[in-house]
Amino acid sequence: MTHNYTVQPTISGFGKLLALFKVVLKESRGRLGLRVQRTMFVAEKIYVISSKSGKVSNEIVKSWFPSVFYPNIRSQGTLILDSLSTQNNEGLLQQVLEV
Repeated sequence: MTHNYTVQPTISGFGKLLALFKVVLKESRGRLGLRVQRTMFVAEKIYVISSKSGKVSNEIVKSWFPSVFYPNIRSQGTLILDSLSTQNNEGLLQQVLEV
């Protein structure tokens, strides 16, 4: 069995890890099962979510910006993303950046 997941930290310009970072777990149904939800260790600085692939989806991007990214940056920030299709989707980024 293999495990697929994505870990995406939010780091300040000074190299400091900000309050929350994202972990996307691979789950066959795209959501955490009840057993996992009941037994999983919960850390306040880790935003855990799941997808069928273990990669960041459009829905994850839409939820992560308002719940994790924006609360952890001040009035200005620089966003650097890789070329993953959901993070390289100009229309999607325009939606979440206008919030």
